[in-house]
Amino acid sequence: IAIRDGHGEILFPAWQFASSGGALGGLAAVLKELSQRPGYSEITPFVFFLQHHARTAGRPLDALREGRIDDVVAAAIAARD
Repeated sequence: IAIRDGHGEILFPAWQFASSGGALGGLAAVLKELSQRPGYSEITPFVFFLQHHARTAGRPLDALREGRIDDVVAAAIAARD
């Protein structure tokens, strides 16, 4: 996940990376589902991962960190509707 700041610099938020290195497990699968959402934009992953979602009983980011990949993918699919 990357986004340009007001100066055109590309930023990569640290929360998408595992403490052991590399992307969080399941991140790519969730992003694939989110990309199918009508009106998808570069801000969509930020809104999805950082705001409460009923399917994950909290932030999808926290559920992903806990290894609940299936729950987060289901939430991403639900977010398309």
